[in-house]
Amino acid sequence: MSINILMPALSPTMTEGKLAKWHVKVGDEIKSGQVICEIETDKATMEVEAVDEGKVGQIVVPEGAEGVQVNAVIAILLDWGLTPEQASDALGRAHAAPGRMETFGGGRTPLAVVDYAHTPDALEKALRAARAHCRGRLAVVFGCGGDRDPGKRPLMGQIAAQLADDIVITDDNPRTESPDAITAGIASGIPAGHPYRIEHDRGRAIREALLDARAQDVVVVAGKGHEEYQIYGEERRVFSDQKTVAAALAASLGGAA
Repeated sequence: MSINILMPALSPTMTEGKLAKWHVKVGDEIKSGQVICEIETDKATMEVEAVDEGKVGQIVVPEGAEGVQVNAVIAILLDWGLTPEQASDALGRAHAAPGRMETFGGGRTPLAVVDYAHTPDALEKALRAARAHCRGRLAVVFGCGGDRDPGKRPLMGQIAAQLADDIVITDDNPRTESPDAITAGIASGIPAGHPYRIEHDRGRAIREALLDARAQDVVVVAGKGHEEYQIYGEERRVFSDQKTVAAALAASLGGAA
């Protein structure tokens, strides 16, 4: 997969030497979460992380701030002369990209976080970020794609065991591979005696995780993000983590979102 790295339009002071060094170039293979450059202003130095993985096709500078992490946006806002309070207020009114640490619920229901994380590194980052907003237990619902790198499966199981209190292993996109073999690969990385459960029906796995959680808990649903399908064999089935989470939380409030 070839990807483009999008950087925001920079202020004059940043184009005059205050954009710190790049760590990647066109043609490099990058991973999700990898630091691709550092931005330096008079007030802060921020690292910019990749949100996708693949080979760098080009580095482009569009208008706006699409495609960068929050830390880079903060650096730019400060460089433009905003106070930390103004930058915080602006970010507080911004919306996450669909399926990228997208939050649902909270308040009277558990906080659910839907994220595209489907690699060990991305899952670790998502769980660490969710833990920072968790006053109770942290649960994770995830699986791994079939016909894809089986070596990451035990690593993701190990990370889930290290960072989450409750683990539900479910189907992602099994494709032509046995769902049982995939979930067994994930479970092999979970230390003996550490609790987890396997529920192949992804919708049921999500609903049960949310039903088991309390208002102060956080449930991370990882792996599919904005995708609206699951692949079993050659069949593409309609399915959305986002819609499933939203419906489950609404049902828990008797239909009131």
